[in-house]
Amino acid sequence: MSPTSPTSNAIATAIFRGAIDGYFPDTEELTVAELTAQHLPVVLKTLHDAKEAVKEEVRTISRDNEAIVESWMSMASSLRGDIDATKEKAEEIRELAEKEKALEEELENAEQHVKFLSSEIKFNDELASILGRLQLIGATLTQADVAIRRGEFEPAVAVLNGADEALARMTGFDDTVVIGLMKEKAKQLRAGLKQRVEDSWSMLMKVDEENASITLASTVELDEIEVESESIILTLETLGLLESKLEKFHQHLRDILIVPQLNAQDRLPRVEVDGDTIRSIRQESASSPVQIFSNLHIVIKFLSDHLPRKIIPLLQKIFIPDLTTRLISTPLTSSVPQRLDGIPAFEELLKAAQRFEEDLRKSGWTKERTLSEWVESAPKVWLDKQRELSLDAARKILRQGIGETQIVERSETRTVTADEGQSAMVAGVIEASGADDIDWGDNWGVDNDEEPEQPLPEQEPLTPASQTHPSKPPIERKESGGFLEDEEEEDDGVNGWGLDDEDLDMDDDHVQENKPLEPEPAQSSVPEPKAPTKDGGDGDGDGDGDGDEDIDWNAWGGDDDEEEHEDIPVPAPIATEKPPTENITAPTVAKREPPQHTPGPAPTSKSRRLSTNAKAVTLTETYTVTSIPAQLLSLITHVLEEAETLLSSPNYNSSPIAAAAPGIRALPTQLLAIFRALAPLYYTTFNHCGSMYLYNDCLRLIDQAPHITISNTTWAPNPKDLPQLTTFSKRIYSKEMESQRTILLDYLDAAQGFIACSDYPQSTECTTAITSTITHLTELHTSWSTVLSKSALYQSVGSLLNTVVTKLVNDIIDLSDISEPESVALAKYLEQLADALEPLFATPDPSGGEEGKVGEASNSRVVLYCANWLRFRFLEQVLRGSLADITYLWKEGILGQDFEREEVVELVKALFADTDHRRRALEEIRRS
Repeated sequence: MSPTSPTSNAIATAIFRGAIDGYFPDTEELTVAELTAQHLPVVLKTLHDAKEAVKEEVRTISRDNEAIVESWMSMASSLRGDIDATKEKAEEIRELAEKEKALEEELENAEQHVKFLSSEIKFNDELASILGRLQLIGATLTQADVAIRRGEFEPAVAVLNGADEALARMTGFDDTVVIGLMKEKAKQLRAGLKQRVEDSWSMLMKVDEENASITLASTVELDEIEVESESIILTLETLGLLESKLEKFHQHLRDILIVPQLNAQDRLPRVEVDGDTIRSIRQESASSPVQIFSNLHIVIKFLSDHLPRKIIPLLQKIFIPDLTTRLISTPLTSSVPQRLDGIPAFEELLKAAQRFEEDLRKSGWTKERTLSEWVESAPKVWLDKQRELSLDAARKILRQGIGETQIVERSETRTVTADEGQSAMVAGVIEASGADDIDWGDNWGVDNDEEPEQPLPEQEPLTPASQTHPSKPPIERKESGGFLEDEEEEDDGVNGWGLDDEDLDMDDDHVQENKPLEPEPAQSSVPEPKAPTKDGGDGDGDGDGDGDEDIDWNAWGGDDDEEEHEDIPVPAPIATEKPPTENITAPTVAKREPPQHTPGPAPTSKSRRLSTNAKAVTLTETYTVTSIPAQLLSLITHVLEEAETLLSSPNYNSSPIAAAAPGIRALPTQLLAIFRALAPLYYTTFNHCGSMYLYNDCLRLIDQAPHITISNTTWAPNPKDLPQLTTFSKRIYSKEMESQRTILLDYLDAAQGFIACSDYPQSTECTTAITSTITHLTELHTSWSTVLSKSALYQSVGSLLNTVVTKLVNDIIDLSDISEPESVALAKYLEQLADALEPLFATPDPSGGEEGKVGEASNSRVVLYCANWLRFRFLEQVLRGSLADITYLWKEGILGQDFEREEVVELVKALFADTDHRRRALEEIRRS
């Protein structure tokens, strides 16, 4: 042991305190001290001493509390005695409870025995009662069986019903064999009764379908027992079978006696009564439909005499309504005559129908007036039949197609005035329209001895500096104005068809008939043209050029008088020199007014002097129509003749059908309406020129309808019929023109504005666009030339041509830079189009020679029908010309009549490089 190690006592004390108080040594020596065998005796002695001390302490405490412990022990002893006494009591109670339980079980057994004896007694009583009731039911069923065999159907039904009720009251015994047998017997007896009664009914109402006869008996003999019909009917009613039997009898009655009468054509079966039998006998001789009601009267009388009274009211409820319905739907409706000569026989049939229903009312078979009401509505029925036939005839006319075409002539007289210098142009227009030859010098008061106005000096062809075109003659400016030149803009050529500008208002209340053209007053000033826009507008409108979208195809026209009709816009060109017209206009000479400020010499007073004389000009033209107008007019004439005959003939003065005459007179309106509704479907199907044929046919109807004469009286159409037809025709024409414009513009749009037109592959696209446009216009001219009148053909094709040239001019003007190769290519395109399309407007030489050649303005009318033709040709000259040529043309006022100053400036900037010469030229153009 080291000198610093703790003593054994210190270690023993530390262990003792750790065991008693949980002490932990607080010195390092005790903490790390090693417990060896030497320390154990001291540690054990210390623990033993501590134990003895605790025992001594406990003894001391026990001696101090001895009295208290003794009292507790006394109380515990007493408590134990009480517990033992309680256990004895509990044992006694348990024994008593076991005895009580045994007594309760004996009581329950006794009660169950009593209940069993009571139920047995009750069962015996009920069994005796049930057996008694079963015996009674059995006797009842036996009684019912006997009654059925004797033919006593009503008592048998009552007995069976009583037996069924008795069996129904015996609930709870459904599974009993005896009850099951009783119910089965009752069921068999009821089935036998039902069969017996049905057999009796069949013998009472004998139906022989093979011989088409019905026999009605009053009694039936069953097993040598006679049964009355009333008993059979009451039994069927009680069994709930009467309605079905009557329905079946009604079917036989209808199929054997009624239907053959109604479905016969002209050989009605004869109805014959032989005692209790009625039969339908086929006959070979023809008979009148009036005989139907005589035969039906025989049937009704036979039923009244032979049917039991009880079932007559029941049969009436199903027989009479069906009969009247079949009479109306078959003989009466089918007998409505298609022609007037069938009305007398129809009236006899109506009278017979009224007499038949009156007889039914008197005999008590009906209280309704169905037939009389139909007879009273016979005029409306006949009118509906005529309407149906007429509309179907019109539909068939259209379905047959255009048929054979024919050339018809239309003449119109108009009073016109013209300037002295416009006689040649007016004469050309009159010649194109087929008017009579007129000596314009004599009739217009022109002094032929006076010297004519000096024309503009002939110009040499203008070409770019690098090229010349000696073979191309210059295009001279023709004097504008003259006969019928009352339109400033491009039009669709409606006036040439005989339709005035007033007709362009699509509101039918404002559509007017054709009237002579009034002379226009001389104007003191000429409006300055507005700059054209790219899409053909004038800058004031929207310029969308789409004027024919969303056309209202309410072809029937039935609501035109009830709702406001929107104006039908006319397709506007892409660009025009003047604002585009908003309405469809007729083929006429396009007006070319000069701008307000025209460079060059002022016109002389002689060239602007107006004649005070007026001339009545008869315009005659021919055009092609189909066979449809003639057939439709013939149908209208037939309808009107029937209406007139119905009103004026003494044979129909007292006829009730005469009340339908006003309705017949209204049928032409509906015929024209169905024509408007169906014509677009059929015309476009039968012919590629269908729209133009339809347009011509509408004009033919408008022209000829007012001349229909009935009994030396001219027919006056409904005030809205012809305006509605006019509106419809304009829609057809407008739609066709817009369709062709769209095709042409699509061709030109493929050129993409003719940008870089001299470079491949754009040059190919441009060439294809021009070629396609020329081909399409030429094909249209060829197709329409066999349909349209000459002036209408010129105006229609001219309107489309104006769309093309306007598009070309605008596309070229919009080019910001045009190189010399592009200028040459563009001029070549314009020349190609002009050379190909100008001959379409060529006219015979006035001297009697051949048709004028291209470039001979005196024999070509293209300038009259294409408003922008000179603008188009002058643009070609500008593309070919030099800077000096363009400046000269502007200063002389030649270009100023067709181009705005800024347009010429932009063309110069696009064609020529920015040099001093160009700047001086532009200054001269802006100053002049």
